[in-house]
Amino acid sequence: MLWQVVGLLGLVAPGVPPVETPRPAAVELAWQGPPECPDQVAMLERIEALAQTDPAGEGTLEVDGQIEPTAVGFRLRLRTAYGDASDERVLVDADCHALGDAAALVVAVSIDPAIEERPASYDSPTQTQTPENWSPVAPPTLPEPSSAPKPRATEPEPIEIPRRIWRPESAFVGVAPQLEFGALPGLSGGPRVAAGARWSRASLAAYGFWGAPRRTDVVAGGAGLAQMGAGGVQGCAVLDPGAVQIPLCGLAEGGALRVSSRGLDPRNVLSYPWLAFGARGGIERRWGRVGLYSAVEALIPVVRTRILVGTTSAFDTWAASIRLLVGLQIFFATDSA
Repeated sequence: MLWQVVGLLGLVAPGVPPVETPRPAAVELAWQGPPECPDQVAMLERIEALAQTDPAGEGTLEVDGQIEPTAVGFRLRLRTAYGDASDERVLVDADCHALGDAAALVVAVSIDPAIEERPASYDSPTQTQTPENWSPVAPPTLPEPSSAPKPRATEPEPIEIPRRIWRPESAFVGVAPQLEFGALPGLSGGPRVAAGARWSRASLAAYGFWGAPRRTDVVAGGAGLAQMGAGGVQGCAVLDPGAVQIPLCGLAEGGALRVSSRGLDPRNVLSYPWLAFGARGGIERRWGRVGLYSAVEALIPVVRTRILVGTTSAFDTWAASIRLLVGLQIFFATDSA
């Protein structure tokens, strides 16, 4: 991972003196990541072990780093800003500690650009080399010191990122008990299942649910039994792409209400269409391939329905169907990177 970062930074040919630039007087680090990854204190220690700021320097180097889990490992988003210059990088690796080392190296080079001239020291801190016998110990993919640095546009990472924009990071299935009020008499409930695809900041899913039968009394000795089946699609935008996410979604749903009479003669069974649109908000927490979520939904029916049992009005659907869900999700990797 460190050699990939050095490749991204570019190599300075031996014997070429570095351009003197003022070092920052301080580093301001904002760091976020899962509990199993390096925290802010550990990152500051790693940075200080590689490079030191200059108390007599100029300005502050601002660093914003975030490690987030993916279906196959972790992703690092690292932003640095010093004066009028700024930079942003995205790195992926199966080991978040390797990403922490890479981030520390990027920040260290931002503090002291001369670090770029001695990449071998990161694999062997005790080894010293002179310009006469200097040679990289990096994997074969690194350029020879005498060759010109590769343009950043040809590096693997910028090429990978556009390819991933339209490719989901993972697929998922979910199951949850659902409480509902408004479409059926009283408070109803039933199972709900969903399947879809997930990107870092968005998701798309199809779902279906069944509202268990609810009884509504019509006249003495006569009642109706109402139940509901429906399915729909939901598209979500994620406010925070970390381990804890807050998705905001739009929904479109269609199905039917089925009402059968009890204790009335003749007995009849009626079906009513259901079409609604709405919104959803919730919170999700993921641990690798398993996640838990809770959500609240509000759907507005296109047409409110008056339910009849026999020839008697039993109930009217409400102006909104309100749902509460708490469920489980299982994720499957679709990205081999």
